[in-house]
Amino acid sequence: MRTGFAAPATEELADTITIGEYLIRHKESTYLMKVEGDGMASEGLLDGDMVLFERRIDAKRGDIVIVLDEAGYRLVPLSKRLVGQIIGVVTASFRTYAAF
Repeated sequence: MRTGFAAPATEELADTITIGEYLIRHKESTYLMKVEGDGMASEGLLDGDMVLFERRIDAKRGDIVIVLDEAGYRLVPLSKRLVGQIIGVVTASFRTYAAF
């Protein structure tokens, strides 16, 4: 992977895509959720991170899912025993390093 900034003469704007185009496959069923707490740190998700999830229930072992239970919405790795209803599967995550 190259780092740094490309010289203006070598940039090809025709090959650019937006973050949304890169991260979202099905925009009609994709939602954004903020991670609260450190309960998913072992899965690489930290407090304040954002996750994109698709509203679907066809998750497979190893996926991180959004579960709705009596306490509300929770992120859960599918490798654990689930209590609640799967409402979505995490498809991407990101974090920012600067305050807005």
